[in-house]
Amino acid sequence: MPVVNTLKNKLENWLNVHQVDVDEEQNMAIQYRVRAVPTFVVLKNNQEVWRNSGVLSENQLEEQLKGLRWQVV
Repeated sequence: MPVVNTLKNKLENWLNVHQVDVDEEQNMAIQYRVRAVPTFVVLKNNQEVWRNSGVLSENQLEEQLKGLRWQVV
């Protein structure tokens, strides 16, 4: 997913970004209750602090994630 790769590079100094194929990692999809693709989940100390299911533009996703910066750092 090009958007994820771009944001991974832009935000790498404060956010670890991982992309998971839910077909290959079905247990993880169940664990994080992924019901739609794409689903974005932000965790801090293994606790969910933000979730979005559905398509966002790169700018929308970047703004959402930047808004979480002080919650996850």
